[in-house]
Amino acid sequence: MPIWEGSGPGGHHRKDTLSFNSVLGETEYVELTILNVAGVKERRFKWRL
Repeated sequence: MPIWEGSGPGGHHRKDTLSFNSVLGETEYVELTILNVAGVKERRFKWRL
């Protein structure tokens, strides 16, 4: 289960950290989906490991 740490709700710019408490091993990528922010239905970010 990932751990999300950072600034509280609100504000224009946020800086947060998403940590994983287990080794990702054979994981090929991590994908973050953000829904319904600033009038945008969906934003996807994908990082290859």
